[in-house]
Amino acid sequence: MVAMVDLQLAATYNTRGQADLSLTAAGRCEEASRQFGLSSLPTSLALQAVAHGLSGSRTAMETLAAEARAIDGDRATVEMITLANGLALYHLGEGQLSEALDAMDVLRSVAGAHDFPGRWALLRTVTNAGGAQARDECRRLSFDTAMSRATLTVADAVAVGREGGDAASTFAAADRAMSRIESGFTRSLARLLAAPCAYRDEWASLPCGCGRLCRTSSSSACPISRANAGQRCAPWALRCRAGPGARRGQ
Repeated sequence: MVAMVDLQLAATYNTRGQADLSLTAAGRCEEASRQFGLSSLPTSLALQAVAHGLSGSRTAMETLAAEARAIDGDRATVEMITLANGLALYHLGEGQLSEALDAMDVLRSVAGAHDFPGRWALLRTVTNAGGAQARDECRRLSFDTAMSRATLTVADAVAVGREGGDAASTFAAADRAMSRIESGFTRSLARLLAAPCAYRDEWASLPCGCGRLCRTSSSSACPISRANAGQRCAPWALRCRAGPGARRGQ
């Protein structure tokens, strides 16, 4: 029972971008799983892989992911955790959006589904890689989480802005929905992904990584900085070499 509680804690901490806390909880679960021969072992290793990915340690991430895959168990769950939450988030932290999208596409080919459809659609929209089709596909899903749906609306805002429409209003609606669900890591990640598009397409307001909507004129510098991103996002946001960290503002 304690091992399962630690497993859930590790998953929750990863969702919040709290890598250190996740590593500690998942490590306790791994220890108990090995001691008592519990089926939670591969998942505990996969969650540790995610935490290392969030922290920017690719070698540790890949080592633990390989260990998790080598153990008999729920292979689909392990792949979903290590690809969508581990490898994809690692690449996002490096500013490698196309590589993050590739990891999510591999997950779909392996598991037959997306772990976070809205984020997948947002990535496809931001990178202009079949965004309209991805958004339509997500809208047709019979089941999705509220946060994923809200993230899908962020993707709609990016598409509206690209066409010169009122993207700020669409984004504001999505941001209000996200704020009712959670105010931390997932919401900040959606903001960070949308921000460069907002600046490029001159939205009336820019989604800021610190958790604000920053008013700006079209000629002003992007107000989003790595320091601001770090206030609400996991440490990996600070090492992002593209997007919100590409320009420093006030």
